[in-house]
Amino acid sequence: MACDLTFLFRGATVYDGAGTPPVVADAGVAGDRIALVGDAEGACAYEVLDCAGLALAPGFIDLHGHSDHLLLAAPHAESKVLQGVTTEVGGNCGDSPGPMVETVRAEAQAALAEFDMKVAWETLGEFLDLLEQRGIGLNFACLAGHGNLRAAAMGYRRRPASPAEIRTMQELVTAAMRQGACGLSSGLIYPPGIAADAAELAAVCRPVAEMGGFYATHVRSEGARLLEAVEEALEVGRRAGCAVQLSHHKVCGEANWGLVERSLERLDAACADGMEVTADQYPYTATATALYVLLPEWAQEGGAEPTANRLQDEQVRRRAAAELKGRPRQDWERIRVSQVMSEECRWAEGLTMAEVARRLKLSAAEAVIELLVRERGHVAMVRFAMSEQDVERVLRHPAVMVGSDAAARATSGPLARGKPHPRAFGTFPRVLGHYVRERKTIGLSEAIRKLTSLPARRLGLEDRGIIRRGAYADLVLFDPDRIADRATYDDPIQPPAGIRGVWVNGRAVARDGELTGALPGRVLRGPGFVRG
Repeated sequence: MACDLTFLFRGATVYDGAGTPPVVADAGVAGDRIALVGDAEGACAYEVLDCAGLALAPGFIDLHGHSDHLLLAAPHAESKVLQGVTTEVGGNCGDSPGPMVETVRAEAQAALAEFDMKVAWETLGEFLDLLEQRGIGLNFACLAGHGNLRAAAMGYRRRPASPAEIRTMQELVTAAMRQGACGLSSGLIYPPGIAADAAELAAVCRPVAEMGGFYATHVRSEGARLLEAVEEALEVGRRAGCAVQLSHHKVCGEANWGLVERSLERLDAACADGMEVTADQYPYTATATALYVLLPEWAQEGGAEPTANRLQDEQVRRRAAAELKGRPRQDWERIRVSQVMSEECRWAEGLTMAEVARRLKLSAAEAVIELLVRERGHVAMVRFAMSEQDVERVLRHPAVMVGSDAAARATSGPLARGKPHPRAFGTFPRVLGHYVRERKTIGLSEAIRKLTSLPARRLGLEDRGIIRRGAYADLVLFDPDRIADRATYDDPIQPPAGIRGVWVNGRAVARDGELTGALPGRVLRGPGFVRG
């Protein structure tokens, strides 16, 4: 007998994603869509799942990811899918897979070399086409990186952009939006974006606003100048007429703890004035980024490898070390090396910079430089810098959603190396386990809204992030009493507990903590997309 339904979830506690109270109901999937929510008495399905005591929610949307070109090498996106992520947004922090420029190409090629793959695209559109051709395990949307645009228009020069260079960036972002970008991102602590001013950013955002996209920004300071940095982001949005997304919103440094209360007030005030402003957050008290960002701005020009090459000059090395020595001594105990490129320095992974310095018999400042030189600039770090109270304060805000700020990892192979930030495997279960069930920071319905419909609306996805008839069948089935992140800073390659199954476009991609091997994900093109 032919059945109308592919899957029938019988007696689940259904959280629709909109923040409304859950209901115990049946839910049916036919093809790639939700076909039924309610009483499925008499329905026929090829597979019936007994969901008594389990929660059924829309698939989680990671609004701030960094998988990008790694999806070509690891299309199953294991660490994302196993924690319930069914859609990821890439191209964040000013760095996107296209348009391709020399430094971006070098970084991507270094990562893909371990998989015997080469960079085979130039534009963002070509990259998205390649993803579609090869297949992916989750849905993927992408921002255009301001850093790419600036590097293409004027290289890594640390000066204001000329009118002609700004026009070039506008042309490039218009092309990227037509190719499928959902907006523009900036990374204002990284070269070359660090040299851009608000006028440049607003000008480059105008075509984005006109084409229905949004501006996501890693603001210029997440420390003592946080409020000033947020004001700059809001000013860019005002001048461009563009919606603003504050990326991984937080404040670092004990002296600055509590500033997020005032930054969130600025967000509220901007919204009251008619702006569209939202934020995302990862639920941890440690950051993660490249080690070279600790260096003074003048030393970072060009990115990782040019920085390492520059540091081989003894005079440059001494100058950089002298400026680094101004950091408080306790900072070196709070900074841990999370990943290196070579086997030669693998011993440093998991050690604090204070421990690395003792191992090398150098000062901590000198050890940073020595490690960067040995690793050609490719060293990642984790830095413990935030307060638990601030994390909870940000999470409670109704306009804040969740983003991992992580690339997809794996439980074996090259993507299982190092000691990356546990957010790669744990972000979404940590919200639902630690902050909902244990700390009761927010309720489960509200938490699921932050993981689903709120980011879906940010992306303009009306048929995702929600459980209703006719919506896409991106779904997560989990045990609310058991869901938990198991990844730690010492042992971060650990899938979460309590997730029973994950479905993308109506196909199962994970069951009981194991990948199925299916690649049903789709590239989600932005509002300015023009086919052909």
